[in-house]
Amino acid sequence: MADIQRFELKDFFYTPKAGTAEYNLSRSFAEPLSIGELLAFEPEAQEQLNATLLTYPGLDGSAPLKQAICGRYPEFGPDQILATSGLDDALALLALTLIGQGDRVIVQTPAYQTYLTVPAWRGAEVVEWAARAENDWLPDLDELAGLLQQPASWVMINFPNNPTGIMPDEAYFDRLLEIVGSRETLLISDEIYAGLPWTEEPFLPLCCRYGRALSLHSVSKTLSVPGLRIGWIATREERVLKRLKDLRLHFNSFIGAPSEFLGALALRHDKEIHQRNTTILNDNITIASDFFARHDNLFGWTAPAAGVNAWPEWRGPGDTKSLSDALLADAGILVANSALFDAGDRNIRIGLGCHGLEGALTRFDEFLGKAYR
Repeated sequence: MADIQRFELKDFFYTPKAGTAEYNLSRSFAEPLSIGELLAFEPEAQEQLNATLLTYPGLDGSAPLKQAICGRYPEFGPDQILATSGLDDALALLALTLIGQGDRVIVQTPAYQTYLTVPAWRGAEVVEWAARAENDWLPDLDELAGLLQQPASWVMINFPNNPTGIMPDEAYFDRLLEIVGSRETLLISDEIYAGLPWTEEPFLPLCCRYGRALSLHSVSKTLSVPGLRIGWIATREERVLKRLKDLRLHFNSFIGAPSEFLGALALRHDKEIHQRNTTILNDNITIASDFFARHDNLFGWTAPAAGVNAWPEWRGPGDTKSLSDALLADAGILVANSALFDAGDRNIRIGLGCHGLEGALTRFDEFLGKAYR
């Protein structure tokens, strides 16, 4: 059995050295809610949680949870939703079910490492559809059309994008769907950052627009409850969904009953949570924009189009791994560098979804003043 590549990004965040950081500037989620804050949305929720039996819940997500998820997908029913233990579980399940030796998959990059390493471990040829700095990190659709001249088992995309913060316009999505549709290629669309900033007309998931699309989402990034570990796959691809469910019977087929209850509660109040998080996000974009404007000799800055991640360019001496190492050692600041995303050595990921950004950037200011005077 081939060894699977180490998960560089998770290694970075969970080493003992990273645990010494006073500030984490690369948190990839919105400000977490407490259980008390979540229960306060419905007066009877505390009593209902207390009455929840700690028995085996339903397979692939309880009815209340899947009903709450369906609210995001017009004309979808619970039988078109597969709830999973976080989105990592869903990504692994997809690769184990749909990918094998000699298959070819196309993956938008830079990307969450699992998109690349798990299909490669399964024996697939992984072809990168690379976004580039000179194109403002928006991957080229003509290039995708060229890559699809050879058959592919799937195309995997992530918008709003982690780590770049890019979100294309509707014309881009229309053409993307036209390209994959012309080949009837399966489209895996990770939409985990959709929902921020909140708008009256939310992003329409791609599974609602293309019959061979699987839309992936979670309560972790935009709904402020990553500790619940709830993700899901939504699709009209009945055959694919059945295969996923059949394989999952051999693994963990359940989500804990308390998590299901709290996750459904969060989903029922997604508007309030997204509005709260949009306020935090917008305040932080203003703070970050001011900071990077003061240091425009060292950084190039573009605010994210959607989601909580920004991707400033480093224009100073050395690479961003060296910058990241120095920030942790000398200033107690944890910053993920672009090498962790196999995306060169000139960018860092900044998280804009949580409180505390102003204090972290004040410390960053002090560091830059000493190190790059």
